[in-house]
Amino acid sequence: MSAAGAASFDEEIKWGRLVYFSNGPAILIRAEDDRVLYGFWRGKRLLDMEPRLKGGGKTAHARAEAGR
Repeated sequence: MSAAGAASFDEEIKWGRLVYFSNGPAILIRAEDDRVLYGFWRGKRLLDMEPRLKGGGKTAHARAEAGR
């Protein structure tokens, strides 16, 4: 996500994580020792467009792991 693409989002630290809001929570970024988790509220709509996303209910998530 580029800064230009996130211009319409509000950024907050919520639940100890970086969360972007646009009409409610939209994107969560959680950094861990060996991976970064990207969570998308209302992300179910993205599953057909991006095969690396995994779904659950109305949300979707992706991981970036060290060494991969």
